Amino acid sequence: MNWLVDTHTHSNHSFDGKHSVLEMAQTAEKMGLKYFAITDHLEFEYEPWNHPFDPAAQRRDVEQVQQQVALKLAYGAEIGLTADPIHAQQGWDHIKDHDPDVVIGSLHILDGVDVYHEPYFVGKTREQAYIPYIENILAAIKTLPQINIVGHYDFVCKGATFENRPMTLADSPAVFDELFAYLVHNGIGLEINTAVWKGAEPWGLDVLKYYREKGGEFVTFGTDSHRPSQVGLLIDSARELALAAGINYTAIYEKRKPTFIKL
Repeated sequence: MNWLVDTHTHSNHSFDGKHSVLEMAQTAEKMGLKYFAITDHLEFEYEPWNHPFDPAAQRRDVEQVQQQVALKLAYGAEIGLTADPIHAQQGWDHIKDHDPDVVIGSLHILDGVDVYHEPYFVGKTREQAYIPYIENILAAIKTLPQINIVGHYDFVCKGATFENRPMTLADSPAVFDELFAYLVHNGIGLEINTAVWKGAEPWGLDVLKYYREKGGEFVTFGTDSHRPSQVGLLIDSARELALAAGINYTAIYEKRKPTFIKL
């Protein structure tokens, strides 16, 4: 299969999505993508977002749209995690009986605050904002061994207003060391999420090189698209970063089993 794939997108089944699976999939096909995963939000960790989608309805929708497009469609969830395992269990229990193709585990909320918005950063230095975030990712992903992908390790950077916005290996090398050891040992994918760059030059080469050094052999590509205009955004840049880091494979998932594709 062609390497043009996107394993992290959202439809109107998500609480924050407005566009149908058909709209998203048709755009993906026009963009030349060969695999497109709808991974709608399950966010039990934060009350304002706690509007879980119907997995049976999502699956039916994807299966119906699959009859109308040539690219391979997949379905699953992005489960919002915290270090408290109750949230992971709620997310997994909600979807596990519906044969998801792919499950992403992501950290969006820290100490009850959405890390994308300004209140999280008030009174914090860059280190005070970033280091607890990556530390909590390491704790959070261990609460859900069923995940296939750790979503956007650098999500905290997306809404940050610091002059030096990109997360780097130097921010927390010991945590990255343990994180990558866990991912490699458990066969979990490290996502390059193109949405977090948010208009900046693509970053992450130093992190990806270290991931490769620690045994990481593949990454996943996710645009985090919530609307058709975001589909396929900067996938080429994500591939270039991976190759520059010495990573030669991406992965797609069916029934939570990976297939590796040469870049």
